[in-house]
Amino acid sequence: MILIISTESDFHAHVVSKGLDELGSHSQLLCLDGSPFNHEISLSLQEEECLRFRSRARSAALDFSKVRTIWHRRSGSISAPDRLPSKNHKIFNQEWQDSRRGMLHLLDQAAPFWANHWMQAWRAENKVLQLSMAKKLGFKIPRTLISNSADEIRRFYELHDGNIIHKMFNPATFEGATACTAKVAPELMSQTQTLGLCPGIFQEFLDIEFEARVLVAGEEILAAKMINSGKAGIDIRRDQLGGLAITPMELPAAIHERCIQLTRQLGLCTCSIDLAYTRSGQWNFFEVNQAGQFLWMELHEPELRTLDLMCRFLVSGTADFRLREKPSLKLADHLPKEFFDRPGQEWK
Repeated sequence: MILIISTESDFHAHVVSKGLDELGSHSQLLCLDGSPFNHEISLSLQEEECLRFRSRARSAALDFSKVRTIWHRRSGSISAPDRLPSKNHKIFNQEWQDSRRGMLHLLDQAAPFWANHWMQAWRAENKVLQLSMAKKLGFKIPRTLISNSADEIRRFYELHDGNIIHKMFNPATFEGATACTAKVAPELMSQTQTLGLCPGIFQEFLDIEFEARVLVAGEEILAAKMINSGKAGIDIRRDQLGGLAITPMELPAAIHERCIQLTRQLGLCTCSIDLAYTRSGQWNFFEVNQAGQFLWMELHEPELRTLDLMCRFLVSGTADFRLREKPSLKLADHLPKEFFDRPGQEWK
């Protein structure tokens, strides 16, 4: 059995589960999010260690003895009930987090193959590590400053004639809007306290011809060439479902190999990698998303058979996976028609 650890709202987990069923491979979702009263966890450490999980929302129990592969897609979080005083929320969150870690440790013994292992996934999310490792492997990276020193940031801003961008270490939402990579406004340079609040990632603004999203699954790669319509912001994800021209592409052999090497060096067996090709003819590395979105690539361009690739990779249960069968799964077969008629909706 393939166990998918995710959240109830994760579109990718549900669609991939359907794809696995179509391939004849049984899968089950383990969604640890929402109300604590939706879940029952029991870890028995008697003569025989035993892990039991029941989802009241799904009216189902999981048999972990049958798990052979785990796709650790999303961690999720349990919401504190309204009746719990806010002063106790920190304790509540810590207790759930530690019990979940205990469950993952026991699952280590049950499943021989993880995509990706939860400890390696946590490590690989660090953008400083990603940039440093990518540079060592031969990738060119944008000139970068990570700082909360107002003086250092101003010098970096002036060095690049004001053409710099800011990105966050982790995804964040402010008042319902997702924070994306953005160009640094001139007025920010006078706000010393704002600049000093916390370290941020500042990079030179590149003159980009196109970007590439690379899906790595074992030894296989699917790459999408993405050209912005011209009216969107710095972060191409703002146009993820509208305004992008997306086509399949073959990466240069050296870039292809570096993507595989970087995935391995980070301790991963699957991930999404963001690259950019500048008008001066240079490939630049941006970042790795160890559990990045990928189905939107196929939604835009059906030739990019991302669903088939991910499902067959999970069925293989090996980091050395090579695609040997002709793709048969299609994303369109698992989505209602109206989904394709709303290109501007936010991708989850």
